[in-house]
Amino acid sequence: DSAGDDDSAGDDDSAGDDGLVESGDSAEAGSGESGGEESASDEVATTPESAPASRAKPKRAQPDASISEMKQRQEERRRKEAALQKNRAAEKERARKRKKAAEKAEQERASKAKAKTATSTSPWGTQAGTGSPKEASSAPVDSGNPWGVSAKSTASLKVSSQPAGARVSVGGKSRGKTPLNLELDFGDHEVRVEFPGYVAQTRVVKLLGSKPISLDVVLESLNQVRRGTINVVTAVPAVLFVDGARKGRTPISVLVTAGTHKFRLEVQGKPPYEEVLDVKLKADGDKVTHFFALPQ
Repeated sequence: DSAGDDDSAGDDDSAGDDGLVESGDSAEAGSGESGGEESASDEVATTPESAPASRAKPKRAQPDASISEMKQRQEERRRKEAALQKNRAAEKERARKRKKAAEKAEQERASKAKAKTATSTSPWGTQAGTGSPKEASSAPVDSGNPWGVSAKSTASLKVSSQPAGARVSVGGKSRGKTPLNLELDFGDHEVRVEFPGYVAQTRVVKLLGSKPISLDVVLESLNQVRRGTINVVTAVPAVLFVDGARKGRTPISVLVTAGTHKFRLEVQGKPPYEEVLDVKLKADGDKVTHFFALPQ
């Protein structure tokens, strides 16, 4: 009998265990269901907020890129327009300067032509044969003239050289051999003295007034003169002539001898530029560089 009681007690224990297991399963199921409900509610709560954000990002990025490209194109157009306006303004300024230089040159030519065609003047400052008042002459005052105004428009130039017998040219025209007396118009004159076996020399003489001017040129023997190279540089390409001989287009290196040389630079569409330069060489084979500032 007591054994039978023990068996029933065992049954009660197993039943108790089963009851605990079932209760635990129910608790787990309950917690699982409640957890599932909370998870589902979280998903439902977060889904409406995250979905629009993920869809809005590409829509904002694309317009930003398009606006940036449009701004870049507008800035590029503005730069091009500014550069074009600057070039146009510079071209207008160059045209204005060329026109002004041409007008000035024309006025100088007209003034020189008027001076050459002027006839003699009377001591009282009137045009001979007309009796009409004449403007004051631009000729320099001659102390030998009692009326104070020179009736001449030329001056005397005496050219000598060492050695004597050198050929003299004025303005590119041969005028004879040294010693030589010349009567030239007022103004600047380019005088070149040449002798075989010697380095030619070029001088620019300004004649003004009735007082004679003497020019003595000492020529150097080619056996003693130094030879070297001059590098000719200009801001814009130009055709170079040295002593009348074409050398090429700048920048260029030219073989020269020490002494004075006439450099002529020609740029298309502009008046030629001339300069007499005294080339100084320290020794044979020396190199020098000269920058010619051409007029704009």
